[in-house]
Amino acid sequence: MATLIIKPFLQKENDSIGLSEYGFAAFPGSKTYIEVPALYGKYLTGFDVDAFYLDKLDEKTREKERKAIKEKVADLNRKFPHFRLDNVAVPQKPGDESVKPNPFYTNMVIELKSDMTVLDPNDPESLVKIEIIKTNAKHNPFFEIAPDLSTARESNKEYKYYIANADRDVEQEVSLKKEMNKATSILDNLSSKDKEKFILVIKHLLPANKGYNVESEMRLYKRADDYINGIIDGEKVKGGDTFYKNFIKASEMSKEELLAKVIIKYAILTNVIRLNTKTKDWEYSKTLQPLGKTADDMYYYLTDAKNMELFKEIKNDVQEEVRIV
Repeated sequence: MATLIIKPFLQKENDSIGLSEYGFAAFPGSKTYIEVPALYGKYLTGFDVDAFYLDKLDEKTREKERKAIKEKVADLNRKFPHFRLDNVAVPQKPGDESVKPNPFYTNMVIELKSDMTVLDPNDPESLVKIEIIKTNAKHNPFFEIAPDLSTARESNKEYKYYIANADRDVEQEVSLKKEMNKATSILDNLSSKDKEKFILVIKHLLPANKGYNVESEMRLYKRADDYINGIIDGEKVKGGDTFYKNFIKASEMSKEELLAKVIIKYAILTNVIRLNTKTKDWEYSKTLQPLGKTADDMYYYLTDAKNMELFKEIKNDVQEEVRIV
């Protein structure tokens, strides 16, 4: 097993001490201590053949995993009898003395440094900690260490640390840079060569706003560039780290698809389409014709050839209220 490296996950918007730009999530030299997590009445360790996450696997894979765990536990317990790695039960209620937790796990503390933590698999206890960290990063929704940098960036969960693999991190950084550059290149091309599609992409991605059409080209460009970088109206948006993907995807849509989706979006803004709170269906306000329960439902319904006249009517109503392109 390779050396495990854990780094703090740094985000400027969550930086309360002003040190993120220097590579610190906490004051240099400070440490965070984590106990072995417990879920469903057991320590979550990676050494439990009956762990809950194994139930999600198909039978063949599950048995293969159980066999590997048994072999790992048997080997380590033989070399270090006091570990008793398969003894993972913990009391589920305070004062319950019927279950005696394994003191090896009870007394274990995982120490995380403010800059970088390195765990050496040649050290037996560190080897166990590596398995515990990897298992919780993958299966524990409450664990504050992400399984990798990509997950830490893209998840809605606020991770404090991530498991770092130097080669993979470099690969991810390069891949991210390439994708961001691609999005910016598309933005440059659209804004200069296809202004109609450019405004449709903006209206599709950004919050509905009647004022986009009267804004300058530079202002619209800035809005789109901010969006690519996860910023809307000057504020960094949670989950915005992947907005560049949305921009690339939207730019690859046809004008016809973009126009239809923008019409639906602005039909909602102008109450041409309204939500029926009883049925939870979106309806055409004039006729109360049900259109679907989601934006995608409405798109597929209104772009069906047999419903094109209805779509044209909705489009005309919307364009009486707001300019689309």
